[in-house]
Amino acid sequence: MIKNIIFDWSGTLSDDLIPVYTATMNIFKKIGLKKIPLNKYRTEFRLPYMTFYHKFNKNITKKM
Repeated sequence: MIKNIIFDWSGTLSDDLIPVYTATMNIFKKIGLKKIPLNKYRTEFRLPYMTFYHKFNKNITKKM
């Protein structure tokens, strides 16, 4: 009997790269950061997401 099934949604069940990149670039704009190219986003993005944002501005907080 199967009790649990765990899915890795992002990139496995759904290719959400473009919507997530677009949302991230909207956040960059809102907090005053310059847009980065998609290929750089793909190589630079890390979780937890604040680690990623701190690469571009160490003073960024979740409350911004």
